[in-house]
Amino acid sequence: MSQSLTKKVLKLILAMRPIHVCIVAASTVLLALVMHYTHVMSPIRTFTDTKIEYNTAYKDDVEQYIVRLYDDEEDADGAQYQVEDEGGFVYLLAPAPENLELNFISNSELLLFALIIPNYQKHCQLDQQGKAELVVNNIPDGTQDATGLENIVLELDRPHYVRVSNNVNLRMVDPDGGRCGKVTIELQEQQRSRYFVIAFILFWVSLALIFGILKTNPLYVLAGVTSHVVFIYANRSIDVFATDNFIYSLISSTGLLGVLLICVSLPIWRWLKTLITSSIFIAALILPIIFIGFYAVYGKGINEDSVHAVLQSNQRQALEFWLVTVSTKMNLTLLGFVGLVLITFHFSYKAIANRATTLFLGLLLVTVITALQWKTFIDKTPVVSVTHTAVNQYFTELSTYKEVSDERIQNLVEVGASTDKENQSLVVVIGETASKHHMSSFGYGRKTTPKMDQLIETGDIIRFNGAFSNHVHSNPTISRALTQANNYNGLTWVGAPSIVNVANAAGLKTSWVSNKPMFGVWDNHMNVIGNESQSVTFINRRVGIAKLSNEYDESLLPLVTEALTEEDNNEMVFMHLQGSHQAYCHRSPQEFKVFTGAGERYVFGNFFENHPAVVLNTVSINCYDSAIRYTDYVLSLLHDYLITRTKATAMIYIPDHGESVMDNRGHNLHEFDFNMIEVPMLFWANQAWKDKNPQRWENLQANINKVFTNDFMFEFVTGLAGIESSVIESKNDLSSSDYEEVPIPKTLHGRVAINAPDNSNYWQRQNARSLFENNKSEQVVISQVNTITKAGHLLSDGITGLEIDIYFDESSEGSQFLVGSEAELMADINLHDFLAKLDHRKIQSLWLNVKSLPSGNVSSMLSRLNMLDQTFNLQQKLVLRLPTASAEFKQLSQEGYRLAYSPKVQGDSGMVDRVVQSAGNIDASIISVPAEYYSLFEPADLQGLTVRFDHIEEIKLSTPNLLETLNAKPYFNEMHVQGVSL
Repeated sequence: MSQSLTKKVLKLILAMRPIHVCIVAASTVLLALVMHYTHVMSPIRTFTDTKIEYNTAYKDDVEQYIVRLYDDEEDADGAQYQVEDEGGFVYLLAPAPENLELNFISNSELLLFALIIPNYQKHCQLDQQGKAELVVNNIPDGTQDATGLENIVLELDRPHYVRVSNNVNLRMVDPDGGRCGKVTIELQEQQRSRYFVIAFILFWVSLALIFGILKTNPLYVLAGVTSHVVFIYANRSIDVFATDNFIYSLISSTGLLGVLLICVSLPIWRWLKTLITSSIFIAALILPIIFIGFYAVYGKGINEDSVHAVLQSNQRQALEFWLVTVSTKMNLTLLGFVGLVLITFHFSYKAIANRATTLFLGLLLVTVITALQWKTFIDKTPVVSVTHTAVNQYFTELSTYKEVSDERIQNLVEVGASTDKENQSLVVVIGETASKHHMSSFGYGRKTTPKMDQLIETGDIIRFNGAFSNHVHSNPTISRALTQANNYNGLTWVGAPSIVNVANAAGLKTSWVSNKPMFGVWDNHMNVIGNESQSVTFINRRVGIAKLSNEYDESLLPLVTEALTEEDNNEMVFMHLQGSHQAYCHRSPQEFKVFTGAGERYVFGNFFENHPAVVLNTVSINCYDSAIRYTDYVLSLLHDYLITRTKATAMIYIPDHGESVMDNRGHNLHEFDFNMIEVPMLFWANQAWKDKNPQRWENLQANINKVFTNDFMFEFVTGLAGIESSVIESKNDLSSSDYEEVPIPKTLHGRVAINAPDNSNYWQRQNARSLFENNKSEQVVISQVNTITKAGHLLSDGITGLEIDIYFDESSEGSQFLVGSEAELMADINLHDFLAKLDHRKIQSLWLNVKSLPSGNVSSMLSRLNMLDQTFNLQQKLVLRLPTASAEFKQLSQEGYRLAYSPKVQGDSGMVDRVVQSAGNIDASIISVPAEYYSLFEPADLQGLTVRFDHIEEIKLSTPNLLETLNAKPYFNEMHVQGVSL
């Protein structure tokens, strides 16, 4: 009996195809080893048996520095905290005392990780997220200790997993002072993964043997192995590996294998089976592959915001994003994977002996999933859980808003809005992804907004310099920009009245025309609000009201002109542009792609040379600049139409958010920087509107430099329309004399302070404003302004004193001044062309830091200076900073040019006399020396000369509250001091 059974088993084994089992077994072992040695299958658990030791001399500091501990206990000697809670979290606050050392002691023999999560310290003055630095083991910056650890900069919303030793010292510092960074640290222990590796191999190899014995091709099991690996990697990208991760990934893969076997048993052609099973297999893996790809590109897992962004995109946007983000190598890899799947499934249909057996196996494996509760499966599978939660939240939110919107529309009278204005039109142009740093209207070195530049210069358009976005993504931005909800009042956009609601209630005719894609009336926040208008038109071909087929923004203009009437009524028209959203190259017609080639040095300086590690794409930059140029053209067409109207008409332009173009960050929240929230804002009105609204026109001009976040658009737009309502706060209306700047302006829905110390652009602009308002502008000169962009931005911000480094080139025809600090850092432009590209009339003080001088031929230099003076009327504002006191240069001062002598000095007792005497050799009226020598230069010793102090340590134009800092310097307000350079 026993021999008979043995023979049958051997016969079955011999009847199977060993090569297929070997392929599956080898693949299983290989993949298991890869996951083992990359620690993908190594589960992590919180390690609770940790002690924190510290010096008892700093006990009071420790109690302030460690914000909270679970179940904290003090030892008798008062020098330890014991962490023994399930949470095991430690909260640290920056800045910490410099000598405070916290030693985390654990007795684990396994691999330890520290999960480091920057947090939000609400009581901090600046309301900043943790952006301090976590110093590990007291090692110097930029180096590593023996375990490979290095100091960690705590960036916004960016958790860190770092491997630590069993005895690690952690200390929080704040290099810039007072940013109140807060961090949560959880020590975790990584378990050995051999048990999961063995389970993985045993399960799939056993299943392959069973398939072979039952004469069902074991190559099907290879599909299960592959899907199991993919699910583990995808889940691991967003959550730590655990037993549940392994089990439910196994359930997913066996369930998929069961479905494939059922399809195989169908009595249809083999090629059709190949197509069906391949499609099912690929479709099932699309979601986890997307999660893995996202992690590969961005270095972090997909979250709910990412899923929402996908839901808000149409096919064209998705394709453009794919082409921009996914590399050719990755595309080829995916195509190769699809081809391999087709080939494998095609050949795996051979040697199928029994269709009933195949069907039975399929049904059996599918029941593995159905035996469990579906909700439990969703909750325990991170990839499915995140996607399900995000999708459910998205559609639930929109459904809820629709109900609220319908209810509100039915009761518009309850809004209580009215207006005393008559026969006025307001056009609200909502831009898309527009960066003011790439607009020549705001100082950019390329002429990207020539039409707007002219209108700003003539005063026809008001340019607001302090506008910011309240978020970096469209939906969260627009939902607060167009409703009463803002970053400060605690309201949600779902329950707050919109501009459209209030305008309707006040009797205005409202229209919404959009070039943004839509899937239906309620597909995203901005379309929800837009559809509250009395007239709604979308020009997307694929969905919505397909009225026009051309999707360039100028196609909106006929719809705008159609919506505007000359009737005796009040009307408000919203024009929603596609703007300069990715993919940039698709946002403008070919004739507007005027920016080509590598970046000009006189625009970008040596930016490209200094950022080799940044993924820079000049094609992308050129396309973005072209898209901005096209937006300028569209706005000019709209302006040209509006000026023909006799009806009182005004126009406001503001985009949803900005863009970080130069370093390819776009407006990705995961890689937030302040460029993403700086936006341009422009206002135009015809004379009829100004005559009807003289006070508002005056208020707008008075408020051009005030900080404004676009979550106050609700009050601003309704104010421009003259609407009054109990839900409108005039203090938020930029066109009102009641407008109040928020002391701590915020973005990202209140999570980040715009006036953070590291927001250099903000402080540069605010300091320029402060210097001007306090009549201190002439005392500050900004040095090394060697690009058009840098000079343009400074002039745009209100800085009137510039210093440019120049070389005098005698080798060129007629000789000329070249801009740049060194020969290899030339800006590839001469001084004449440099000044011609600027609004040089704004310059009140121009210093030329001469780096090379003519040898024995000062007349050629003087001739060139005279030519520049004739063109730009420079002499009265010009100062030549010379490094030499050679008497031949006295000729320059004799011709009326002011000279500043800038010697290389040594701080000895006779220095002042030598410098003063040398300055007298060339009739210099100013001495330019480092600020460290201030105490040596007494007024009595200067013989009538004035001093400018340079290189002030740690002070820049972007230093927060610059004027206060300068006023604290003893020399800043002294009569004999010309000023300072920064």
